Amino acid sequence: MSWLRIIELLLKMKKCTFDCLYLSGNQREMGAFIKQYKEYGFTQPVVANMAFLENDCLEIAGEYADNVIVPVVKYDIDEESLFVQKYKERYNQTPTMVNALGY
Repeated sequence: MSWLRIIELLLKMKKCTFDCLYLSGNQREMGAFIKQYKEYGFTQPVVANMAFLENDCLEIAGEYADNVIVPVVKYDIDEESLFVQKYKERYNQTPTMVNALGY
């Protein structure tokens, strides 16, 4: 989604009354959207899917990611698990919650 498309959507949203926003999409688009959403002065709470927690999204959103609600299952990484060991061998990093749940 382009920046212009995000702005167009936000301008339409300014004319609407809503209590909460559910945000779903790919990480980069969600990060860009939430940043603009908050810069435009929206104060309604935002609920997003797990992809919001990925680094791409959080880096783009920056401080604007604060207070976004992301319902997730409990995730405790077990460094000794076969999945974690294989993931680290292949990608040279610890798996995120999204990686583990996708497994």
